[in-house]
Formats: sequence, C-alpha cells, structure tokens
Amino acid sequence: MDYRNILAFAALLLCGSIFIHSLNTANAFPSGPSVSLGSNPIQSWAGRAYTGWVTLGTLQQDFIITDLLVSGTGQSCTATISTQNTDSYSSVLFSGSYKSFNQNYGQGDSQFNGNLRSGVRVNAGETLYASIEADGTCNYVVSGYYTH
Repeated sequence: MDYRNILAFAALLLCGSIFIHSLNTANAFPSGPSVSLGSNPIQSWAGRAYTGWVTLGTLQQDFIITDLLVSGTGQSCTATISTQNTDSYSSVLFSGSYKSFNQNYGQGDSQFNGNLRSGVRVNAGETLYASIEADGTCNYVVSGYYTH
C-alpha cells in the first residue's frame, strides 16, 4: 500500500471524528428562561389579601409557573392559582397553604414555599387568578418565566 493512500485515509478519519465530536446534544423542554425573550424573561406577582379573588394578569405569551410562596400572620392561609375565578377544580393550576399550630401565630412565622422543578405551563391569552382563604393576613408570591 502506498503511503499517500494511508495519509488520505487518516485525513478522512480525522475529519469524520471532528465532525461527530462537534455535534450538540438535544435538550428537553422546559430548559429555563429563553434568552431570545430578553435578558430576564421572569415575571412575578405579589400581594397581600384577606379572603377572595385576586386577578394576577392576562398572559401575552406562554408562561411556566415555577414558584408559589404563601405566608401570613394568621393561623392559616391558602392560595390557589387558577385560570378561572370560580370554584371549578378543572382550572386549578397550583395550590399552597399552611396551618400554624403555634399559640403565638401572630408572629409571622408560618409559610408555605412550593418550588416546581418542571413547572406548570399556562397558555398565552389565559388570565391568572389567585383565590385567597385566610384567617388573618395572607401574603402570596407567584413567579415563573415566559417561553415560546
């Protein structure tokens, strides 16, 4: 075998191995906030309520809810995030509550912190509502990010 054939074969083998090594791996959805939506496509809503419905907002793009924090000064508090301001279970996306058994429940030491790894997807055009049921003051924070 001629040395030129061996060098040509080695060059082809080197090019093929570089090509295979340069291929990227696939990532599953959701992989986090999308950079094409800006440097920080994260949205959050926060507030304080006693009891009733609170309108968080109408979404212009698909949204992934990742966190819900509920805290308060009363003995119990429940925050339910849904897409309808009715008591329909089919529209409930996420709910969090706490119940304090502390005799000094006015100290503000009770909370629920829900972190969703994969998140809950909400389609564009939906309106988010929070239903608050509290014995005292209830603070809530809902956060997530926009996606395509």
